[in-house]
Amino acid sequence: MNQVKRALVMAGAALFGAVCFASFPTVTHAESTVSPPTVRATEPLGQTSEVSQDISSGEVGTVRWSIEDGTLKLSGGEIPTTSQGPAVSYPWSSDALYPLVTSVDIEGPIKLNGNAPVDFFFKLVNATNIKNLSDLDTSDATDMDSMFEDDNSLTSIDLSNFKTNKVISMDSMFSGDSALKSIDVSKFDTSQVKNMIEMFSLDSSLTTLDVSNFDTRVRLKTLFQANQNRRQVNAF
Repeated sequence: MNQVKRALVMAGAALFGAVCFASFPTVTHAESTVSPPTVRATEPLGQTSEVSQDISSGEVGTVRWSIEDGTLKLSGGEIPTTSQGPAVSYPWSSDALYPLVTSVDIEGPIKLNGNAPVDFFFKLVNATNIKNLSDLDTSDATDMDSMFEDDNSLTSIDLSNFKTNKVISMDSMFSGDSALKSIDVSKFDTSQVKNMIEMFSLDSSLTTLDVSNFDTRVRLKTLFQANQNRRQVNAF
């Protein structure tokens, strides 16, 4: 009898263990793989600003300029002096544009203040004429260095209306203008000018020049330094 009870107890225990084992699922631990975050390029917000591709027009001070069919057109307006060094860099004298200019047309009165005249017509090597120079107001100009330098296709310049009583420097103002035959500077007031070095240097076609109104405290021979033909110029 005891053996029967023992057998029944053992059978019951085995059955209970089997039921319990079947009731709980097997838990496995798989290795987790962490993926790097996905980075997406986002579109910029707002509208893209349009960049003008037209490099032959613009504005300096309040003067609008453009190059059309070889003519540099300058509207009326005013160009202030600049404290960014002694010279002003004008876009029409850039390497990309100056070869395109064959003439200049000043379409309205332009006031050039302080050192604004510096390099104003510099290196316009193909320009054969400048119209309406009388529309340039230089009454408050102080520096005219290289204003017409290397304009070696110009044959004449009439500056009889220029106001120069406040100008202190005219260094190389007409230097390298090898085709110039006449320049009217007869009314220049040079009483304040301290620098005229090479003002007319390399102007090999210039034979007559009226500088009788120039202040003789500035040595006149410095006007023609580096000019191989300076002995042919009649300065009176």
